[in-house]
Amino acid sequence: MTTKEFNIQVTPLQDKLFRISRMMMRSIEEAEDAVQETMIKLWNRREELGKYRSLEAFAITVTKNHCLDRLKSASYKYRADETGREVGKSPAPDKVLEVKEEVNRVMEAIKTLPEQQRIILHLRDVEGYDFPEIEEITGLTSNNVRVNLFRARKRVREIIIKEEQYVFSTNK
Repeated sequence: MTTKEFNIQVTPLQDKLFRISRMMMRSIEEAEDAVQETMIKLWNRREELGKYRSLEAFAITVTKNHCLDRLKSASYKYRADETGREVGKSPAPDKVLEVKEEVNRVMEAIKTLPEQQRIILHLRDVEGYDFPEIEEITGLTSNNVRVNLFRARKRVREIIIKEEQYVFSTNK
C-alpha cells in the first residue's frame, strides 16, 4: 500500500477509532495516544492491509486490542476528566442540565458493564455497526453478540430505573 492509498483508506478512520478508544480509555489524552499508536501499527503493516476483507474492522480491532493492553498494563492510571457531552445550543438552561444529567447517568451505568458488553453496546448503538461487522471486530458469534447487547441494554435500563425509583422515594 502506497502512502497515497494509506491516506485515502486508513486516515479517514481516525475519528471513528478515536471515539472507540475514548469510550474505552475514558481520557482524551489516552484515547489520542491509542489512536496514534494504532495508526503507527497500521502504517508499519501497510503492505499486509490488502489481505483483510474489511480494513475498517481490522483497524478497530487493532485499536480495541491496544486499548485493552493499555488498560491491563501497570503503567495505566485512570485520570478522571469526564466532561460529558456537549448538548448543542439549548432553548433553556434547565433543559440542558436535565439532558446532561441523563447522559451522565447513562454513561455511568455503561461504565459498570463488563468490558465486552460495553464495547458491543458502543459499536452497535453509538457507532451504528451492524451485527456482521461487530462479529468481525470482536471475534464473537452472532448469537454471542446479540446476547451481550441484550444483556448490556437490559442492565443499563435496570440501573437507570433503580436510580429513578430511589430518587423518587427519597423525594416523598
